[in-house]
Parts: sequence; structure tokens; C-alpha cells
Amino acid sequence: MDEKEFQTPAPPAQEEGGVPQQGRRLDPNHKGGKWRLPVLIVAIVAAVVLAAYLGLCAYANSLASKGVIFPGVTAAGVELGGKDQAQALSELNEAVNELSGKLEFPVHVNGQQIMVRGSDAGLTVNPEVTAQLAQGAGENANFFSRGGKYLSGLLGKKTDVGYVMRIGNEGYIDDIVRQANALVGGGVVETVWTVEETEETADLAITKGKTGQQVEVEDLERQLRGLLEAGQAENVEAKIITTPPQEPDFDKMAADVAREPLDAALDVETDEVIPHRLGLKLDPAKAKAVYGTLAEGESGTVELEITQPDVTTLELRATLFRDILGEGSSKITGDANRVTNVRLSAAACDGVVLLPGQQMSYNQTTGQRTTAKGYREATGYTSKGQEMMVGGGVCQPSSTLYLACLNANLEIVNRKNHMYTVSYMPEGIDATVSWPNLDYVFANNTKYPIKVSMTIENRVLTARIYGTKTDDTYVKMESVRLSTTPAGVSYEADPEIPRGTTKVVQGAHTGKKVEVYKNTYAADGTLLSREWVSTDTYRPSNKIIGYNPLDGVPEAGIAPQPDPSAPPVEPTTAPSVPPVEPTAPPVTPTAPPVEPTAPPVAPSEPPVTPSAEPSSPPAEPEPTATPAPTPPPVDISLLPPGVPEE
Repeated sequence: MDEKEFQTPAPPAQEEGGVPQQGRRLDPNHKGGKWRLPVLIVAIVAAVVLAAYLGLCAYANSLASKGVIFPGVTAAGVELGGKDQAQALSELNEAVNELSGKLEFPVHVNGQQIMVRGSDAGLTVNPEVTAQLAQGAGENANFFSRGGKYLSGLLGKKTDVGYVMRIGNEGYIDDIVRQANALVGGGVVETVWTVEETEETADLAITKGKTGQQVEVEDLERQLRGLLEAGQAENVEAKIITTPPQEPDFDKMAADVAREPLDAALDVETDEVIPHRLGLKLDPAKAKAVYGTLAEGESGTVELEITQPDVTTLELRATLFRDILGEGSSKITGDANRVTNVRLSAAACDGVVLLPGQQMSYNQTTGQRTTAKGYREATGYTSKGQEMMVGGGVCQPSSTLYLACLNANLEIVNRKNHMYTVSYMPEGIDATVSWPNLDYVFANNTKYPIKVSMTIENRVLTARIYGTKTDDTYVKMESVRLSTTPAGVSYEADPEIPRGTTKVVQGAHTGKKVEVYKNTYAADGTLLSREWVSTDTYRPSNKIIGYNPLDGVPEAGIAPQPDPSAPPVEPTTAPSVPPVEPTAPPVTPTAPPVEPTAPPVAPSEPPVTPSAEPSSPPAEPEPTATPAPTPPPVDISLLPPGVPEE
């Protein structure tokens, strides 16, 4: 065949208007077909590369999901590529331990040196390296960038995770710094001052500081930490600085020295006197002037201004509980149970010490009155009158103590009078208490400690306040009765009372209103002041007389009740009397009746004139039973509902 037979047919010729012409060959060198082959080749290559990269990305992502570190990642000179994080940490620990044992370098200080050793620093793998290793595993990259990181590692790019070591012994660097400072003679010595005082005088002692040489601590610490954590050994030169002592802040010094005087006091736990304290004041200008005259390391003194306290140690020891500031006494009445209650509550108050400004609460001092503490049942006041109660009678010590406090001119913080008057105290000089609502409280308003004394002798209770008198004045209490309300008499039936007798169940209490004044006198008896203390109102309370109901109380109009045990009385019938027959005929009058000469006058009833005395006693009313007497109304402002006065 000749060459012409194998020629490719030409494309049909184009006619005008774009219609192909039949029978014409295509020219292989026609310009419209030149680009197709290269584009096809590029497309094929790109597809292959893309597929390869996608495969690489998929592989890199599978490694990342397993925590495998990509190629090219190093730490402390250790190649970590292809290892998971646990394997990498294990190798790093081995590498750090090996490096720590070999690492050492000198610190040069003032011509001398201190050796720093990694083993002494306690080098360990830094916990933060775990996160850095995770970065080396492509943990925070996306699908495509992981492939790029993996590929760059394969192509030789190195990625170091940074410092992997940490100093475990933090005190090691401080120790090196101390050794360095010791080699340069020590740091600066700053100025110091102290207060030197006796009971009467006080001075400020100042010692001027000394210039010192020391290493620059921050710079040395930075160099040591950087080399140890990087695992590098280099010579370290410690910088030395000279520091003079700093001049004190004399205004601040004066503020620190200044204090108020403090009185001597008594330690109530140990009964020992706590010494007084002088008031101090420093003049800053004087202190600065003395400081300016001192050489380094030299000491000087500055005299301080002092203020003496009101109560010195010697004064307190000499006058402690020396005087009786005030006292009061009362006669103990009642049965043995009431006497016991008075003794127990008085004993609880005996010996109480109050420092100036302190208060004493009677309820808190005695506590709740209970049978477990030995208190017994005795009469006391309630909103219903007198009743039996545990602790009845404990108001007598509180009232007696109140009188002693008034005479001692102490501050009365809280006090309330009884609902009815009491027989053992003057009117208006009583203090009722009831757990936990009603309390008697007073305060030590003197400059010295005071002590409470409560004693009983021959059934007389005496309260005394011991302290220290600072003047010659004394107090007398005055009660002024403003008005009275008489008490009545009530009767109470009681079948247990023997017939023919009566019994006083409750004594009468006259209602009263009184004002109390505290009169203060000078030693010569001159009245200095008359101070109102209180206005007290006491309710009246009827005398209650018990009687046997079979007797009644005729004089009060209370008839006796029938005796159910007496035998019944049978009725009796009077005998019949026969009628008496008359023995003579009736007498007939012989004289004619006398006719009246005037018409009868109808008598008129004269008016009744009342008189001072009745002409005849009035008819006795039919006796009726008298109901049991009711107590007088209760002033709820005096007692909370249901609260007894003990």
C-alpha cells in the first residue's frame, strides 16, 4: 500500500453558513485541536495526585485518631514520629532522667563558683508536653491539613515541641541564690527600731542599717531556670549589686509607735493583775534628726511622749476590792423549800467579778432553776396569784442584790418590779425574775473591777458589792407612796378544813403606786443630788379565807351546806284535840249602839320620812352560795402570758 492509502480522512469542508462540505479531509495540524491532549494529560495527573493526597489525608487522619505522632516531631533531641503519646512520654522520661544525671554547669560569683546539677533540681517531664505531643499528632488540624502536616514531616521538616522539662525541687534555685549571696558578703541590712519601756518611761531605740552587696536575684533565677528546663549547660555569671539601707518612713514609724494608755486590769480566770500600758507618741522630726547622726550599724534613742493610764498596776493591786461600795439585806421567810431556793441562787451569784464595763445577768448567772440543780417547790407569784413552783423564792436574792447595786451607784440595765408587793423588801426596791423572760441585769460603771458577795446568816440574806471607792459620797434610797388601793376579802370553800375553823389561804396585798429616788450625799451629810429611779405600780390582791362548806360564813351571807352524812329527820304529827262545847248561852248586849254625831273621817297615810337608822331591821335575804373568788385582773404589761414570778 502506498502512503496515501493510510492517510486520515479530512473532515468535511465547511460551506458558507457553517454547513459541512462533503468529501473533504480533516487537517491534523488545524489550530482548533492543539490544546486537547495536554489538558487531558494534566487532568489525569491532577486526578492521580489528588487521589494520592486524599489517600494520604485519610491515612494521616487514621493515625491522628489513634494518637500516633507524625514524622518530624522531636522533643529534647528524641525522634517521636510514629509513636503514640504513651510511648513518646515513656521515651521522654527515660531521656530526661538520663539528661538530668549528666546536666551540670557553674555559677560564677565574685571569683568563686557554685555547681548547679540537674539531678539536684529534680528535673521531670513537663505535664504540658502532653498537649504539645497532641499537636504533633495533628489533633487540632482538619482532614486536609493533617495530610499536609504528615507529608511535610515525611519530606524532612522538623517540629520541636519545645521545653519538655520542669524543675521538681523549687527550693533548689532559692538555695543557689542564697549561696551566691553568701559569697558576696550578704545583702543589705535595713534599719530597725524597738520601743524600750518601763512602768514609768519609754524610749525608741533605732539601729541604722548597713550597705550590702548581693546578687541580682531575678536575673540569676531567670538564667538558672532557663538552662535547667532546656537541659543546657552554660556558664552563668551572677550580677552583683550594691544596695545601701533605705531611710525609714518616719511618719509610718510614728503611727506604728502611737497607742492609747490602757488601765491595769484583773484576769478573772486567774485572779492576777494584768499590768497597765503607757500611752505613747513619737515626734517624727525628732526620730529623723537622731537617725541623721548615726553611722551605719550604730544605735541611738529617741525619748517618747508618754501618757499615764487612769489605773496603774500598783494602784490596782493596792485598792482591788478594798471597799464596800454598797450593800443590802433582807429577812428570809417561808418554809425550808423556799430557804433552799434562796441559798442556791445566792450561792450562784457569790464571787462574780465584773471588769469595768461588763454586765451581770441574774438569769445567766444562776441558770434555769430546775430540780436537777436542787431547786424545790415553793410559793411564787403567777398571773393567777400565789402558786407552788420549782424555784419559788429566787426573786429575794435578785431583789436584795438590786438594793446593793442601788446603794453602790451602779448602772441598772434591766429591772422589773413584782406584780404584788413583797414583804422582804421596801416598796419599789424589788427585782422580779423568771426564766428566761424576766431578768435583772446591772453593769460595772466604775473604773475598777467589782466583786459580788452574797451571804446568809441567821436567815438574813446580805448582798455586798466590793470595789474601789474614788470619793466619799454615799447613797440612800427613798420610796414615796403616791396612792394605795385597798384589798378585799374572798372566801374559798374547802371540805378539808376542820369544822368550826377557818384558814387564811392567801394574805392580802394592798395595791400601791410608788416612786423611788436615789439620794446621794457628801461625806458630811450634804445632799448632792436626788435622782428619780422608777415609778412602780403594785396590784391589790384579796385576802382569801378558807372555810368548811358545812359551816358556811354567816357574816358574809354564805349559808352552810347540808351535811350529807347526817341521818334524815322524820316529820311528826300533832295530836288531835276534841272540840270544847260551850256551857253557857251567848250574852246578848242590852245597851243600844251609840250613833256617831259626826261622819267618820277616813284616816290618811302620812308620808314616810327616811331616817339614818331603820326603825326595824330589814328582812334577811335568803342565803345563797357564794361563788369562789376570782383573782384581781392581771396587768399583762408586768408579765408575759403564763410567765410565773419566781
